[in-house]
Amino acid sequence: MKRKSVTLLLGALVASLGVASAASAYPAQDFRSFPTVKSGSTGGYVRALQANLWASGYSSTVGNVDGSFGSGTTSAAKSYQSREGLSADGVVGSGTWANMSNYLVYNTEVSFWFQHYSTTYTANYLSTETSMSYSLVYDPTNSVISSGRVY
Repeated sequence: MKRKSVTLLLGALVASLGVASAASAYPAQDFRSFPTVKSGSTGGYVRALQANLWASGYSSTVGNVDGSFGSGTTSAAKSYQSREGLSADGVVGSGTWANMSNYLVYNTEVSFWFQHYSTTYTANYLSTETSMSYSLVYDPTNSVISSGRVY
């Protein structure tokens, strides 16, 4: 009886301190939780998409990794979706992000790398519980092409 009371008391104490469960304390390990982005969207998730499209062989179609979902990104997204057997509408939602998660080369609790087929670019990601950053790397020289914050 005493052990049960202590366990309940400790549980209440932990809850009152606002300590998150272990499962929610882990950073993102893939793209499955990313929001839908489409033509007109801007920001870090678009930069992540553009970096992934570069690493998928669409660098010339995407153009700059600038966080602006314009016509080049739309065209590259449609091409990627078509090649992968997805609905090629240019809207990057859960299906496209999940498909991109299939191409993670290495995955740890805080970092993962995206590389599609045999391109010469890799998109690297580093995440914490509250933020994620990316870097797009040209593999032959290990040069960073673009880097920034996803969220």
